[in-house]
Amino acid sequence: MKDCTYELTYKEIARSFSSEEELDSYIRNNPDEFSLETAEDYRFSKDLTAENIAIINKVNNKNQEHLKKLRTKISKYDSDEFDDVYDDNSIGVLEFIKTQGLTDKSEQFNLENWERAYRRTLESDYRQLPEEERKAIIEEKVNSEKLRFDQIRKVGKGLHKIAYDVFMNPFLDYSKYPKEVRRKIAEFGSENINIDSLSDEAILQTVKQLYSIKKGLTANKKIKYTFIEPCIDFKDSTYNIRGKMDMVLVYDDNTIDIIDFKVSGTNYDAWDPDKKATALAQLMTYQTMLENIGVKPTNFNLKLIPIQLGRTGDSFTSSNVTSKILTPNISTRYKLFGLLNIKTESQPLTSKLAENTVETVTKMFGFDVFNSGYDEASFQKAYDAMVTKVGNSYQFTMIKGIIKGERKVSKNSREEIEKELKNYLAVLREHRKNQTSKIAQIFNDLKDSENKEISFVSDNSLNRWLNINLTKYKINPNWKAIQNEDLNALGVLMFKNDADRTVDFVSIMYEDIDLPLNLEKGNTILGHLYSDNMSSSNKLVANMGNIELVKLLYLANQLADNYETGELKVLGLSNKSVIDDTVIREKLENNYNILANSVGIETNKVRAGELYARVASLYEAIVNSTSVANYFRANSINPNNFKNDKLSELVNDKAEQLKRLEKLRDALNEHYYKYRFNATEDNSILGYLKSQVDLAISKLSGYSIDFRNETKLSGNILGGQGLRESIENKTLFNSINLRPQDTIPIIQAIYDRVMEANSIIRNKYMAYKVVDRRHTDKFKNSNPGFRNNRFVNNSEIIFKNLIDRSNTRDLRLKDFRYDDTLSKDEKEYLEWYVRDLTRIKYDLTLEEAEDQGYDIFQLPLVRAGALSRIVNNKQNIKEALKDTLGLEDATIDPRMSLGLDSSETDFGKNGLIFDGIFNSFSLSSDPDKRLGMIEKEGLESFDINLERIKDLYNYVVTRKEILDPVIANVSSSLCSYAWNAQLSNGQLELNKPTLDFIVNFIKSSVLDMSLFDKDEKGLWRTVSSIKSVASKMVLGLNVLSMAKEGLVGWWTLFNNANANRFDDSRFGIKEASKAYSMVWQDGFRQIKTITMGEHLNAQYGIANVSEQEMVERLNYYQGEVGRVNNILFFTARSPDFLHRMTVFTAYMLKDGNYDAHKLVGDHIEYNWREDKRFSIYAKYQNTPESEIPKSELETFQEQRSLYLTIWRQMIDEGAVVTNWETGETRSMTDDDKDIPKAYTVLESNKMIQEANMMFGYMDSTNKSMWFRKGIGVILGQFQSYITARGAQYFLTPGTYKTGKWVDKVDSVTGKKLYWKYDDSGKRVETTENTGFPVKDWQGGMMEGIFWSLASLINVVNYIKGGTSREDFLKAWNDPTKLRNLNLFLGDVGGLAFFSILMYLLFGNVKESDKTAIDKNIELVLRNASSEFNIWKTFTGQLELNFVAWGVITRFVTSLKDAISGDSNLPRAFVSNVGAFKPFKPMIYDMFPLDEQE
Repeated sequence: MKDCTYELTYKEIARSFSSEEELDSYIRNNPDEFSLETAEDYRFSKDLTAENIAIINKVNNKNQEHLKKLRTKISKYDSDEFDDVYDDNSIGVLEFIKTQGLTDKSEQFNLENWERAYRRTLESDYRQLPEEERKAIIEEKVNSEKLRFDQIRKVGKGLHKIAYDVFMNPFLDYSKYPKEVRRKIAEFGSENINIDSLSDEAILQTVKQLYSIKKGLTANKKIKYTFIEPCIDFKDSTYNIRGKMDMVLVYDDNTIDIIDFKVSGTNYDAWDPDKKATALAQLMTYQTMLENIGVKPTNFNLKLIPIQLGRTGDSFTSSNVTSKILTPNISTRYKLFGLLNIKTESQPLTSKLAENTVETVTKMFGFDVFNSGYDEASFQKAYDAMVTKVGNSYQFTMIKGIIKGERKVSKNSREEIEKELKNYLAVLREHRKNQTSKIAQIFNDLKDSENKEISFVSDNSLNRWLNINLTKYKINPNWKAIQNEDLNALGVLMFKNDADRTVDFVSIMYEDIDLPLNLEKGNTILGHLYSDNMSSSNKLVANMGNIELVKLLYLANQLADNYETGELKVLGLSNKSVIDDTVIREKLENNYNILANSVGIETNKVRAGELYARVASLYEAIVNSTSVANYFRANSINPNNFKNDKLSELVNDKAEQLKRLEKLRDALNEHYYKYRFNATEDNSILGYLKSQVDLAISKLSGYSIDFRNETKLSGNILGGQGLRESIENKTLFNSINLRPQDTIPIIQAIYDRVMEANSIIRNKYMAYKVVDRRHTDKFKNSNPGFRNNRFVNNSEIIFKNLIDRSNTRDLRLKDFRYDDTLSKDEKEYLEWYVRDLTRIKYDLTLEEAEDQGYDIFQLPLVRAGALSRIVNNKQNIKEALKDTLGLEDATIDPRMSLGLDSSETDFGKNGLIFDGIFNSFSLSSDPDKRLGMIEKEGLESFDINLERIKDLYNYVVTRKEILDPVIANVSSSLCSYAWNAQLSNGQLELNKPTLDFIVNFIKSSVLDMSLFDKDEKGLWRTVSSIKSVASKMVLGLNVLSMAKEGLVGWWTLFNNANANRFDDSRFGIKEASKAYSMVWQDGFRQIKTITMGEHLNAQYGIANVSEQEMVERLNYYQGEVGRVNNILFFTARSPDFLHRMTVFTAYMLKDGNYDAHKLVGDHIEYNWREDKRFSIYAKYQNTPESEIPKSELETFQEQRSLYLTIWRQMIDEGAVVTNWETGETRSMTDDDKDIPKAYTVLESNKMIQEANMMFGYMDSTNKSMWFRKGIGVILGQFQSYITARGAQYFLTPGTYKTGKWVDKVDSVTGKKLYWKYDDSGKRVETTENTGFPVKDWQGGMMEGIFWSLASLINVVNYIKGGTSREDFLKAWNDPTKLRNLNLFLGDVGGLAFFSILMYLLFGNVKESDKTAIDKNIELVLRNASSEFNIWKTFTGQLELNFVAWGVITRFVTSLKDAISGDSNLPRAFVSNVGAFKPFKPMIYDMFPLDEQE
């Protein structure tokens, strides 16, 4: 094609160019012409149109000449045409379709066959008549029907001629046309054509409708050539096919319409499916035959024009003509490719947009992902991804719908499988293009149907799925589908909304969008450029869906200059799977910028539209739609139930946006989705609205979960894979149920929000408790007898007189205003108490509450402790002990552990919509329920410890206030994902373990719900009682255990401090040594007061103090159970507190902020100006930069940026600002210029995670799910540390919380980023040095010690050449791996150190010469050394023992032996009770067994 020209047609103006350079120059100089506004109007084309016309003409002329020389053997009758068979052994297209089984039946109408069948039917119908009469009737009816057939056939031929006449003539005079056309047909002189039975009205109807169809076809393009009944053929060694098409239209944009007219007495929609399939197969065969002769249009359009005739008597009096665009059947197309041996060459991309898109994306990923097969390199990538060798055969699996039955294609040679794969990929490409074009056209034609389902495809299930995914475009009249051949070629739908100035891009794919692609260097979409370790932490996996999103973002940058991009979405039609950019938009843009820079194009410049605006627009369209209103009425949905007038008011404040969306969400949940509809399965318009509201909420509130790109964890120990795969993929022992929550990336967004909420709760409670303690201490200290006695429950003494005993049916306080039995101190305290409790309960003053009718003197009901009930003669000692012992394990019934009500939360119909925190006091606030509780259990069963009651009430109310929004937004996140996942085939099931895990996490860690079935709680409560007894026996006051834990913790602490030299963001030996000493000193003061360490722990939550435990710990006059437990488990908890607080204190010393904290009376205060991280900033905070010494200016700027970054982070986290005088708290705002604490939750979480990895996951928020339900409750006792050891050794490599604030750099250029304000006052990032460096939290790279060792000791593989020198040296220069190596050597060293020390001290001492102290020291050292025996640590878990049961049975056996005389009681106790074990050697000496024993 040397003489090819290039033609550009825009708004009917055509411009020709002699070369690509000339065309490129014009485009560059006229950029405004090619904006989004005109995307649907412009077309580029090489001048291939003339060439295609010439090819068709040449072949048609050749065949017409050939046919003149042949003799017709037979004419086969079809309803509207003759299919002549000639004596050259050729077959017609219909015969080919029939013989090759391209449709289920595809049989041509055969007159002889029909007559035989009809005669048999008539014989049966008239079998009772005499033979002569029967024959006469049959003959009459057969002849009548044959005459009718002949009439229809001749009219059909005539209508074909009329249709041709309409398309060939530019203008028709309707008034004269019926007479004129009858004359033309008469002159034609064919006995096969007759329209005498066709009325003039029917002719006019036909002509007008055909002309209207013609006008529609030429609305945006011109017909260049019209072929009437062109004849083409196909001949090879197998087939000799000749086909005659009704009409072929070649347009000026090089598109071609193949048109077939079908005349029938039936409406097309009522046609038999086989008839429809045959018509489509006929057109597809014509297309394939045209391709075989070299015709290469931009696009083939297969169009069927059914003409339905209405009969009155013997005449046809009406006509209904329609036009149907038929989408090629992918199965038939695939068969045709194979049967006719079509070469799978690329179709021409006739515009720079399409060519540049393919070229650019190919450069980004190293091969042509979307048009695999255009070149050998690209095809090879597709081959590698799809073909597997099984034995001696080669196989690949096709999508559903290609062939019936088995989808696997298997061939014996590579050549054969390559041919099949090329055919398959070519069919997918073509089908994608055709389907995209069809959807766009149908959408614009039928979108006014709004709620009605649009028929995009014939498959009902797929069509419904498409309608759901295109809901927002259907119901909003402002959306328009841009019809553009270039976008069709790329398989992209573009929707434009001029009202919102928004454009969406939707990709149509037939490939599996989750199909992983193995790029050269890694498994992320940056894998063509970087290895996985070097690619961005915001990585997206290399699969078809993510790469398609990159393509859509590229197109957005080309076409959406003046528009916002609302949504980028990929629809996988083969398996009904969908992925969009909403959750991953920031990741996508970051990756796109890196890829864009790598190929030398401009980085992303389009702005993503706001989610709030998207939902508001959707809401407006729904409430204003007439058809939606009809749908609502039909389904008894009242839109007033979720009316939200403010939603349509655009607002920029994110908090206000979230508030409005949450209001709509709550209304939808309350009225429809809590009980009536399943939120994850409702695919109606209301369900779509709910999903979009949930999605916007989860995104705005930071709860989004990237299910598709984050590592998916299974519930089994191998991470859902085989042993080999779990080792290769480094998921061994990384079950979602085994790993602690803070090491599971996929739930980090939710975990972080829960941790932030817990931080707020702790700080608010601390503020409340400081003020409460002032008043309570003053009152208690007025009673000298009580002041000196704090080890027993004194509530019966100190608070007894404050209780109104006159009412025996209720628990009430005395009225301090009128009751003369109260002392002055009691009145003063009681007044304060009632006022404070009223504030907490009702958020009102005492006077306001009374005015509103509240009973301010009624006490909330809290079940009393066992000792209190014994004192009040309400319960015998046996029952009291049973209750007390059963409270240790809160996993069975968390609320009962604080004496609160244990009623379950009602989840309604939807398991993902949580009710919120259960207010345990709500039952006692209901008069009837309160009376029932009192009558059932008696007043003596309820606590009168006023301090504890108010503490618990404040705690419950605070938790509900803070956590309810968190829980609701977690529900939104889960519902949003689940709704979208159920639209993606298999995704919901794939992520079910994660969804179940999050639900269980929220239930157990936030809602205080048991994970045990209601029917099983009795059994598990018994198990819990056994565990509680065992815990007290083994750990209670066990000094030897405390010594062992102290030694192990000490070694672990300093082993980590030593290994931290490979990570300068972590504390070192210097800080650890000083911190260890400081925390030891602080610990001695805990016996008599709440120390600095405990205040810090309460604020930051470092040392496994759950919020529930904090209520008891900060109440030094607590109930007896809490106090006894604190005393009993002091020896178990104090080493843990010591080591965790040492970690925290070491970081404070490293960061230089320990001295910025001051213990001021009963609370601590932080002064950021004394924090060494901000010393220079504090010094020059109010000094102009020009006056700051140059030597300190850069430091000032760095510290200022760090301070402001932390300040902003604290505002986002809802940090608490406290008035320590009044105890009032509020959330930090932009008006607060002083940060209230040293560390953000983000930073404190880092320290908590590090401490957990060292010493075990003990608190309820982080504890592994394994220990919360089922057999893990039994097997996990005394072994909570195993999850920490598992994480230390087998944690899957990745980025985790252990991170630091770093200077943010541009992901493309690597240059340092700074803040600046643009002309609109918006703060933006720039590489220009403005003096405000951008700080960013960079998570730390972590991996298990096992995986590090596997990389480091790969010497043999390196020597053999299996590992490159570069990879080998890289491993030995990796600080994470070197740190892990040091930790491993430290573990080995711990085992050796304590073993050698034990040998040096006692190796040469005879057992009989060892003192009691010697034996105890030896036992401690032996147990300490065993903690570092890694093999024993893990293999011990395989011994599935119920430890608690063993402890108790051994004790019972010892008692039996003592009773029988085989032992004695002292020995029984010192052998089994931890508190007595230090005395075991002495007791054994004092109470020896008889000699005969």
